[in-house]
Amino acid sequence: MMNPNTTNANGMVSVVSRTKGWVGCLIDQAQNKLAGILAFLDVSDRAAVEQQLREEKMRFKHLLEHLEAGIVVHAPDTSVIYNNPRACELLGVCNDQIKGITSLHPDWKFVDETGAALPPDKYPVNQIIATQQALKNIVVGIWQPDNNALVWVRVNGFPTFDQNGQLTEITISFFDITQRKKAEQALRQSEAIKNKLVSNIGDVIVIIDKQGINRYKSPNITKLFGWKPEELVGQNTWELVHPDDQQRGKQLFDTILADPNATATSEFRYKHKDGRYVWIEIKLVNLLHDKDIEGLLGNYYDITARKQNELELILAKEKAEESDRLKSAFLANMSHEIRTPMNGILGFADLLRQPNLTGAKQQAYIEIILKSGDRMLNIINDIIDISKIEAGLTKLDIQETNIAEQVDYIYTFFKPEAEAKGLKLSVNCALPADQAAILTDREKLYAILTNLVKNALKHTTEGSIEFGYDSKSTNGTPELVFFVKDTGIGIPASRQEAIFERFIQADIANPMAYQGAGLGLSISKAYVEMLGGTIGVHSEEDTG
Repeated sequence: MMNPNTTNANGMVSVVSRTKGWVGCLIDQAQNKLAGILAFLDVSDRAAVEQQLREEKMRFKHLLEHLEAGIVVHAPDTSVIYNNPRACELLGVCNDQIKGITSLHPDWKFVDETGAALPPDKYPVNQIIATQQALKNIVVGIWQPDNNALVWVRVNGFPTFDQNGQLTEITISFFDITQRKKAEQALRQSEAIKNKLVSNIGDVIVIIDKQGINRYKSPNITKLFGWKPEELVGQNTWELVHPDDQQRGKQLFDTILADPNATATSEFRYKHKDGRYVWIEIKLVNLLHDKDIEGLLGNYYDITARKQNELELILAKEKAEESDRLKSAFLANMSHEIRTPMNGILGFADLLRQPNLTGAKQQAYIEIILKSGDRMLNIINDIIDISKIEAGLTKLDIQETNIAEQVDYIYTFFKPEAEAKGLKLSVNCALPADQAAILTDREKLYAILTNLVKNALKHTTEGSIEFGYDSKSTNGTPELVFFVKDTGIGIPASRQEAIFERFIQADIANPMAYQGAGLGLSISKAYVEMLGGTIGVHSEEDTG
């Protein structure tokens, strides 16, 4: 060991200090400046340090070989200079296959999260070399060439530089997230299936919070109500409920909120986007305790068709009841209608048997008998006609018919009766006789016009009656419109549809009821519809 303070041949003084691991420094005695440092390592200390380094290296190697992450160290030319066993497992190759190769393996294929192949310049090691910067938490898929399997990994990497700033190596770590990716994919598939199921079931799934705000509406709400889910989420659900149903709906809502285990069902009308209301059945369940929902879970089911059927059944029931009432009234009226002409026939026939009856009285009695017989015949004919119509036995006999001749015949037939009542009867025809031939059922048309003119004569006490036909075109199709106008008592608006119903004249509670069976207009309506036409009325009370 040197003396702590010695002078050498050059006049340099060695100052020796036994600090741990390092010794002394030389000082230029002449210049009084530090000229250098001499390091002396104690032999025993050096051996200890080398042993410590070996142990540290073994521990570090053991750590790397048992890491869950794969570690690959690349040289600047991308060749592999180190890899741990886990890297071989993740990359699907054994150790002797990976050593020294560049850009990993020529058969390896990296893909991004969409499944698209990464170009080589996007490989992790190549990205770090290109950018000279670290790479953090990049998710890629690696196709293992030998196993033909896709392994998903999260990649981190960083470059290492020497003291001159030159890249010396690139370290890449791979952490296996395949199971997580499979779980994510399974979750996505589950969500897709759930959404598809929710979208295709008939019910609309909804979530409403305790303030009545829509938090979720399933996509099929658009099919039911026209609204898109995003148009309704965040809005108050009661804004689209029919005003007449809101109170009932809110009471149901409050009942569910008050009981954590409650469920309830109700019906109300919900506004469609086009402005109409749709009947729905709603079922609600209290799920405020569920942190994923925190509201009421419900489903809407369209019951519009059912409600319509219920309404039609109610109307049909009411109509059937009304029909039964009218038929009962009709039968009672028929008794009167048949007895009246029969009494006339029998009574005046008996009077004809009296001796010493003058010729004038005989003619008067015979006239009454004939009129009573005509009236009886008309009633019987109407009953037969309406019975055939209801039984579906009425047949059409379509043939060429000159309507001008038919109208003229009706005019001639009813003119005496009109004049006897002091009424002016006139005809207005749009087509001349030589152009008035149409295909129709002659007898049905005659019955229709006759019934209408007879009704006009019955209900008109002064003024005029005009009938005939006019031509018009609807959507390019030529049509004939037959009409009968009068200045009679008219028909109030509330009765204008009813007059075409069967037996309505027999309604003894009807203040408009006149003598007759009440079948003429219903027979006319049936005949018109059989011939492919329509019949209606335009009238004002006391005007005609």
